[in-house]
Formats: sequence, C-alpha cells, structure tokens
Amino acid sequence: MALIHTLKVAGRRDFAGPSVVPGFRRHAGRMAVAAAALPRTGPRPEFRLAPAHALAEVADGAADLVVTSPPYKDLDVEYGLLQIQRPSLRRSKRSCAIFALLGTPVLPKTMLCGGRGSSYDQRIRPALAEIRRVLRPSAPAFFWIGFKTVADRDRLLASLVAVGLTPRHLVPVGLSRDRVASSRSTHHGRETGMLARDYLIACE
Repeated sequence: MALIHTLKVAGRRDFAGPSVVPGFRRHAGRMAVAAAALPRTGPRPEFRLAPAHALAEVADGAADLVVTSPPYKDLDVEYGLLQIQRPSLRRSKRSCAIFALLGTPVLPKTMLCGGRGSSYDQRIRPALAEIRRVLRPSAPAFFWIGFKTVADRDRLLASLVAVGLTPRHLVPVGLSRDRVASSRSTHHGRETGMLARDYLIACE
C-alpha cells in the first residue's frame, strides 16, 4: 500500500520531487507505526479487489460498521489505474501497474466507474442492497460521495431508502477549486466539471 500510494503521488501533475524514495520511506514508516498500534487479538484484515455487488464471503448481518465511498455519478475516474501526468510534456499516461502489484486481473473500467445518466442508479442499487444485507440491524453505514446536481443527490438518498438504509444525517463538505476531475481535461484545456461539494451520509 505504501508503494502504491507513493506511485500515485509521484504521478501527479504537480509532483516536483527528484525521487520517490523519500516518499516511500515516509509512507511505509507511517503505516508501520499504525500497524504496530493495532491490537494483536481479533480478526486479521482481509482485502478484496472486486465490485461490491456480491459479497458472498460476508454473512447476513455480520458487519457492525460499513464505511465506503461509492463511485461518483457522471465522472470518468478509472480508480484502479495509475495516472502519470506531465504537463510540461503534454502527456498523461494511464498504467495498470497497481493491478500488477496486487497480482490480480485488470478489472474492466465499466466495473469500477459509476456510470452516467440513469444507468448509474441501476448499477449502484445492487451494491447498496448488499451493504444492507451484510450490515447488522441498527448498525451504522457511512457514505462519502459528491454530486453535480441536487437531483442526483436526492436520487441516491431515495435508493438508500429503497434498499432499507435510512439516512439519518447529511453533512455537506465544501471542497477547494484547485483540483481537477480528469487529467485529459487538464492537458486539453477543457472544462473539468469538478464538484464543489461532497457529502457525508450517515445511515442505519
């Protein structure tokens, strides 16, 4: 994870460091300290790289807490790919290095992105229903997500209710405007359409 995070940082358009080695050592050191602080008893963490539409390894009501950030609607973000951006070269390269490091097959883009238009609601509903299935009754679930319109936000809230997840709190979070949604938009001078606000949605 430290190596993947370091590669992501080094791939940013504003990366100006001469080497990624200090960054890797810093991230690895922080993770080692955090891991050392974890209790030695209890279940070990398990990692799974796949869509959340079917979590067969998790029993009904087995989860005491779910924290997730679903794909954002109408945004073309290839979550599993490493992006190397170099404005001075007018180049943006996308690599499958992360999948190679994890030793897993490359997942199709359609399985990782949220989708556009009405297809988004259809594709995210099974994942929301699966979260409801594995969550213990009355246990909390937290969703971090952003929307381009209020109507999109309200449709997701309705989808949560439809699968049995009741939104209890909706916390708006203002975001800075010095970010971009797509490296291709940056290099081609197109409008990035970046969201100005995210939301933390607390459900049970």
